[in-house]
Amino acid sequence: TSLHMDELLTPKGVELRKKTKVYMESIREKLIPYVVKTEFPDFVDKILLNLALMGVISKDMVAEINTIEAGAICYELGKVDTSIETFFGVHNLIGMSVIDVQGDEEQKARMLPPAMKNEKICCFGLTEPNNGSDATSLKTTAVKVPGGYLLNG
Repeated sequence: TSLHMDELLTPKGVELRKKTKVYMESIREKLIPYVVKTEFPDFVDKILLNLALMGVISKDMVAEINTIEAGAICYELGKVDTSIETFFGVHNLIGMSVIDVQGDEEQKARMLPPAMKNEKICCFGLTEPNNGSDATSLKTTAVKVPGGYLLNG
């Protein structure tokens, strides 16, 4: 098994890791043109939806797993395409899980269902030209305006 991690996983975690590995291997060739052009695959939403991996770390969502199992899934995604693994990690493990744990009921009801379907994407900003990735020095602001947000920074 991959890095002998299956012994640390529940049966559900082993099943998800194996399913992820098989699926990612099956689309490896389809991803090559995107890697060569350094472009993000436009069908990533279908990949994660096909694997039923949206919201896997959430306590109230689809496939509740622990963080070790999430790491095993990230490992299998990243072996084939690190951009897909990064998207998965940010959207699920940083974005949706934070809303799930810290959001109020209205926020959860409004944000999580569309995020689970990849209709809305969870993300965050952590890099600026003058600050690198020093989160304490970020200057960017987001102001709600009609139709969305105005980002400055």
